Amino acid sequence: MDRSQPTHIEGHIIAKIIYAAVNAVDDSVRSGRLPARRSPAIPGNKAVGIIVKDNDELSTGTSVIVSCFTVDGQIQGIYVDGVWQEYLVVKPEELIPISEHISDEQVAAFPVSFFSAQACLNKADFQPGKSILSLAVGGGVGNAGIQRAKK
Repeated sequence: MDRSQPTHIEGHIIAKIIYAAVNAVDDSVRSGRLPARRSPAIPGNKAVGIIVKDNDELSTGTSVIVSCFTVDGQIQGIYVDGVWQEYLVVKPEELIPISEHISDEQVAAFPVSFFSAQACLNKADFQPGKSILSLAVGGGVGNAGIQRAKK
């Protein structure tokens, strides 16, 4: 469906989505196995974008990762409209500025796997010197967990 560019809301930033990846959560929402909270819903919970309406923290033209979660802990694309749209109005805390040393395509695929892996390591109170067992090392979260644990 066509939508006009959203209007700016005080305390928020408007990002133009450049790449939005697809993952298992998106497929679960799309197929109805994981129902969205409202209909019609806009799926998608990981993306890279460019700031088009800035604030004091992030300037126009900055490349950013759009977090999978809102500052209230809601999951993008399930509980609130997701990133499969051209423009997104978000709070600055929901964006992570990115380096120019990584491609937009790589960045778009980054958030869910790495955020999920880091959440697991945090839950396990992982510390340097500890070992981990990853039964899913061939998948995105398992691979990310190994990479995060090495750091």
